[in-house]
Amino acid sequence: TNLEVRQFARRLQDAGADAFNVTGGWHESRVPQITMNVPNGAYVYLAQGIKQAVDVPVVACNRINDPWLAEEILMQGRADLIGMARGLMADPDLPRKAMEGRFNEIRKCVACNQGCLDAIFSGESCRCLVNARVGREAETEIKLAATPRKVLVIGGGPAGLEAARVAALRGHEVSLWEKEEVLGGQLQLAAAVPGRADFYHLIDYLEESLFALGVEVIVDKEATPEEIEAFRPDAIVVATGARPVIPAIPGVDLDHVVGAWEVIGGEAELGQKVVVIGGGATGCEVAMYIASMGTIDSDTLRFLLVNGAEPVERIKELALRGIKEVVVIEQDRTAGRGIGASTRWSILQDLRRMGVDIRTSTRVLAIAEDGVVVAEPDGQTEKIAADSVVIAAGSRAENSLFENLKQKFPEVYLVGDACNPRTVLDAIREGFDVGNSI
Repeated sequence: TNLEVRQFARRLQDAGADAFNVTGGWHESRVPQITMNVPNGAYVYLAQGIKQAVDVPVVACNRINDPWLAEEILMQGRADLIGMARGLMADPDLPRKAMEGRFNEIRKCVACNQGCLDAIFSGESCRCLVNARVGREAETEIKLAATPRKVLVIGGGPAGLEAARVAALRGHEVSLWEKEEVLGGQLQLAAAVPGRADFYHLIDYLEESLFALGVEVIVDKEATPEEIEAFRPDAIVVATGARPVIPAIPGVDLDHVVGAWEVIGGEAELGQKVVVIGGGATGCEVAMYIASMGTIDSDTLRFLLVNGAEPVERIKELALRGIKEVVVIEQDRTAGRGIGASTRWSILQDLRRMGVDIRTSTRVLAIAEDGVVVAEPDGQTEKIAADSVVIAAGSRAENSLFENLKQKFPEVYLVGDACNPRTVLDAIREGFDVGNSI
């Protein structure tokens, strides 16, 4: 316990320890330490406890990616120093920008772990989702273009936003068209899932960057070949993203069947019993979103706990169990395909705690008005009751516009999911490389 560790710390100080760096645990811990669902500064209380026991400097760390939070911890006397690692990979200039008051320019770590820990765990070199230069700084220096050009970026998802940012940094005249009313693309959906809100930091950073660089951003604008020809760009970046795959399942066109993107986007009304078809990254995320409906938020939890309004076990139940019954159907042997190793276990753990029934090695045969017919691992068939069915069967590239434009324009680039649906890390990297090559 923290009380025991305080005694150890005192003895260590007596033995000559000069400082203490306090974390919540290591990777073997079954309590998440540095994933996105860990609240910012969640483990500062541990450093605070050690500081009360010793007279040497104490360092607080884990999920401190914002200079305002770091400064608040120091000013309150909760720690003497702040430990920051991933935050300085995401933006090596974070300390300088904070010192100069350029807070809106800081590119915050979003704690995705995709480029850093997940890559290292699999024997790859370290990268960063939000900073495409990490690990290849020498060959990715951004230099002014010899001849400024008129660049049109079609699509305001992560790949398009990054391509526009980098092209503008190089001195090009950049315009970005987005067919929706907001920027961010699938990042908006990813950020809406409980425990994934840090993705909003990336959207904010990219939007702020385009504004500061004078990029012309037009939302709610569908790009047609005719309008593009009239615009007369010198180079075009097509970042039109992907669209959901609709599997050829009997009954998939019934009225109570909806897509995962519609659900997370708040466009679908769901019944009491919900079956999610597909247990990959999107399936797990939409299941989390649905299972969270009706649970209490952190402020309410604290209020009930502090005031003793309910027994502790009841408060925990209110935080974990919502109003929907959720079943996830996945034909592979494991769920969570596409989620990084450092994050996947915690998401599956949360889903099980929330009562989500995850059925692997299970194949969907048909969708009926009152349920989903599946083939179980032993070959037996079963109908799982469902008032609503959510399709999360992956996505396919939306590149029809690219195929049209490459016949008419000499310089057309295809980036992100429009090239091949993958991760945000891939989208940002491709957007950067194209923006830096025009």
